[in-house]
Amino acid sequence: MRSRMAKQPNAWLLAFLRITALLVEHHSALLVELKVSFFDDVNKKLDGLQKASDNHGERLESLEESAKTLDQRLAKVEDTCETLQVANEKLKAKLSDMESRNRHCNVRLIGLEEGIEDLGYTQGLQVTSKGPQTIRKAEGESVTLGCSYKPSPRDTGELDIEWSVISPDTTQKDQMLVSYTSGTKYFFGNHAFEKELSFAAGDPSMGDASLSIALLSPAHTATYQCKVKKAPGVDMHKMSLVVMAKPSVPKCWVEGGELIGNPVSLHCESAKGSTPLKYTWRRERAGSIADGAAQNSVTGELKISNHSESFAGIYLCEANNAVGVESCTLNLKANKPPNRAAVIVGTIVGSLLLIFIFLVFVVLLYWKLSSRRRYEKEFSNDIREDAPPPDSRPVSRHTSQSASQLPQVTYCPVDGTEVMSLNEGLSHTPSSTSHGHRPVKHTPAEYNSKYGYAV
Repeated sequence: MRSRMAKQPNAWLLAFLRITALLVEHHSALLVELKVSFFDDVNKKLDGLQKASDNHGERLESLEESAKTLDQRLAKVEDTCETLQVANEKLKAKLSDMESRNRHCNVRLIGLEEGIEDLGYTQGLQVTSKGPQTIRKAEGESVTLGCSYKPSPRDTGELDIEWSVISPDTTQKDQMLVSYTSGTKYFFGNHAFEKELSFAAGDPSMGDASLSIALLSPAHTATYQCKVKKAPGVDMHKMSLVVMAKPSVPKCWVEGGELIGNPVSLHCESAKGSTPLKYTWRRERAGSIADGAAQNSVTGELKISNHSESFAGIYLCEANNAVGVESCTLNLKANKPPNRAAVIVGTIVGSLLLIFIFLVFVVLLYWKLSSRRRYEKEFSNDIREDAPPPDSRPVSRHTSQSASQLPQVTYCPVDGTEVMSLNEGLSHTPSSTSHGHRPVKHTPAEYNSKYGYAV
């Protein structure tokens, strides 16, 4: 027992000494690794803070420029207001002077005492309709153009109501649409929307001459005039009607890859709709849009300069004009950027593989062309056996004589094959074992080392 207890502390001491030696040996390497990892994290955080600081600096500069521009505009507006105020005071002074002169003229011409012209005055027929001078409606809807009037007891003539379209060209006549005279309604032709016109009241003579238009279209956009006449009174009322198309359901899409740290743009666009169209981006179920995003209400772009997880979520874009609104939704994600080292390695490996395939193709092509040239060279030097000549047949004397002047063809065996040669003789035929003829003796053909045997 004592020996075991004495050996056990020695083993622990040896283990402790070994661990101490390992720590001393790898002390510098461990310190380097710890410093590298620590400083890398610190550098990354500092880079993020630097980017955020740069973005805030750019926004502050833009805000300063906008503030300077607004100050300049306000100064100009104040100068203009002061000028207009002075001009207004001058006009008031002139108006009071003209009114005083007008009273003196009335007294001189009419012979009444000054101020008596304002007593006992009774106004004639008057159109009492009040409302917006410009009415905007959506295409396909209906509208009622108001024209209520109040006659005067002095108006004893026949009631005459006219609705017309004011021509934008002052040199041209106005276009008459509908009229009411002596209890009869008259609709004038040559108008594409004549069928949609009607008086809003069944009896326009009861003080309501309003005009109703059903199924509006862009052709109804114009300036309308209601004229009520009952002699000696007469009055009129003008209003503008603008028929607009509602915006279509917009299309939403993302540009930029949705990678963290990269710029991302959300786009929204309606294919149809009357201008001006206004686009508005807002975030659903996640509060307002985080700082660092700027949206353009005219182009429908929401630009995020530095994408992060705080921008991820569902976004709603609304496209609206004066007569309607439509919307679309988009789910923006925040994806982590890919490992650049893996991308670089993959690119290098792919490039090397393409180069290897190209080299293999070049080698195969070179081998194919070399084999083809070698085959053509061997084939050109190869000596083949020709087919036996056809049997002789009677020919004319002239033909036999001319044939006798041509070189003759003979065949001789060379290495088990027959070789045809040209001779100047007149009487021998090619040898052929298939026809049972004996081979003709002849002089062996000469062999040329460059061109081979003569044929």
